[in-house]
Amino acid sequence: MASAPATMQVGITFSEREMQFIRLRFEQEMGYKEIAGYMNISARTCKWYASRLYAKLGFPMYGNNVATIRAVKWLIKNGIIEA
Repeated sequence: MASAPATMQVGITFSEREMQFIRLRFEQEMGYKEIAGYMNISARTCKWYASRLYAKLGFPMYGNNVATIRAVKWLIKNGIIEA
């Protein structure tokens, strides 16, 4: 039985796999190839997860990655994204 999707306090929901991607990418700072190996998916699928995450949060897919990573870490740290 699948678990319920994780939810942000502002009403944005993430699947369990999206949350796993968020934890690996932003808490453990893994690259796409590392995440792909860990999650047993392709690097292309990792990029898809990233694009879905950025779209849900309203961040540009391309741009200042440092600012995006800091913003997502802040969201996690402050409990807005429950990772």
